[in-house]
Amino acid sequence: MLRSQSMILRALLICSLIMGANAQHVYERGTFVSFPAGKHVNHSFYSTWNVYFAVEDGVIVYNHHKGEWLEPITASNGLSQYPVLLVWQNALTQDVWIVTPDYVFVYDELAGWMSRVPLPVDPNFSGTYDLGISDAYVIVSSSSPDGGGKYSALFSKTAASFELWGANEDLNIVWENVEWIHPISRGLNDIYESLPVQTVAAGSFDAEGKLHLDGHPRNSSGEVSSLTGEQAVGESFLSTYGMGIFHQDIIGGEFTSLPYGLLSPDIMAMDIFNDKLVIGGRAGLTYMDSSAFEYDEAIRDIAFDYSFITDIDASANDLLIAGRGGVFRGSLTHRGWDRVISKKDLTSKRIYSIAAGSGGNLMVATERNAFLFHESGLILRTLFPIGLDWPVFDIKYDAGQFYLSTYYGLYVYDEATLGFTLKANSSGNTLPVSDDAAIDPIYESVMVGDKLWATTHRGLMVLDLLTGEGAFHLSPNTPFKPRGLASTGKSVWIGTDIGLFCFTSKSSSWRHYTVSDGLISNFVTKLITRDGYIWVGTNLGLTRIKWKNLY
Repeated sequence: MLRSQSMILRALLICSLIMGANAQHVYERGTFVSFPAGKHVNHSFYSTWNVYFAVEDGVIVYNHHKGEWLEPITASNGLSQYPVLLVWQNALTQDVWIVTPDYVFVYDELAGWMSRVPLPVDPNFSGTYDLGISDAYVIVSSSSPDGGGKYSALFSKTAASFELWGANEDLNIVWENVEWIHPISRGLNDIYESLPVQTVAAGSFDAEGKLHLDGHPRNSSGEVSSLTGEQAVGESFLSTYGMGIFHQDIIGGEFTSLPYGLLSPDIMAMDIFNDKLVIGGRAGLTYMDSSAFEYDEAIRDIAFDYSFITDIDASANDLLIAGRGGVFRGSLTHRGWDRVISKKDLTSKRIYSIAAGSGGNLMVATERNAFLFHESGLILRTLFPIGLDWPVFDIKYDAGQFYLSTYYGLYVYDEATLGFTLKANSSGNTLPVSDDAAIDPIYESVMVGDKLWATTHRGLMVLDLLTGEGAFHLSPNTPFKPRGLASTGKSVWIGTDIGLFCFTSKSSSWRHYTVSDGLISNFVTKLITRDGYIWVGTNLGLTRIKWKNLY
């Protein structure tokens, strides 16, 4: 008996489809756009116009006619489960079929709408999935690891609805006529089998067909996951587990890197430099300009360890980064970095924040103290008492003033007099600078006109620097862990470990945004504003928000 006859299963499938659709908040298309890392590719499909790559955190799309990346399909489009295992596009309906461990998602590219249907939950339907296409059905077939035979789930090719499932021999399918979307496309087997002698720019294939890139340790290799393309068109796209995607002009023969996405998905720092978004993470830097990506991998420079980049400070002509090995400045004489400060100079394990002042001054925040340096390498002074660990979480610089968010409140340090001029607590009250320290964490600050906004674990503090008057605004979700702060118009944005919060000062109202709205992850790590967008860094990638479209 076919298990598809179970009315209970059908009810569950219908409920899940409805819930999957209702989970999407409807904003104007393009309001939320997320950018995954895109380096670990599980599967790919070459269509008439585009190539679709199933990656760990979504589907990335490349227009092979125009030679440009399009907007990816991610959580911002309603894709609520990762990783993506298989992908296929129906050229007639313009639907993209996406298979994850527990669901089949169908994304209507024309309408921008995602539907979701669960795969069967049964011990017989487990293991490795295969994707096949017949005249009437899209077929997800399971190859059970215990060798108990194949089972398949059938979905209507036109209606994108679940139809039935069962053992292959029990289904009314002419299996010889099914077109299977294999990892290696038909007509490209000769290229795949000859990978050891194929050439790749800035790298090579070994005897097993694994990819090695110049500048990486020899034992670091990328296993080929798929090879798709069209022999008649004369191009192929090679995907790997961990090293991204490579394009080959079959006539020319050489594979070249096709950069997309973040160097690593965990975003730890962001800033704007030379009109490019600079993103720091554990593996180095990603430079993003629209849909073009460049990388500066820390692994390629063994002299300096600028991995795990915790902060970036950019000015018109200067780029500073804080990494595992200290503070580095982009070299003006050669392509690379000059070390300005090492962690040994700081006697600290981690650098939280850096801020360049004027006249060559540089302030560094660590888990133990704040240090004022000069570009000559001289330590000018330590700002807080040495005998007490004084964590400084964030430093901002504006018009001769350093604003320090610390474990013991907020301090303003004057660059000209080399002394503190103001101290404030998390309620927005100013205090004598000479008062004894009391635990009162403030995590980050931002200047908006004459007002200073700062985050606490309970909400937002605001201080009018002209009048000295302050106030506190309690978040509706407390306590939370602030991770990023930015302002747009009359709104202040706070990143946290449970999503993105917006506080509107005019109405004193809060709004909370999560993955249900379009974030790629609720664990926000960094915020920055640029050209009408809020860029939200998370532990799983980057989301761009057109904030004026929100309600």
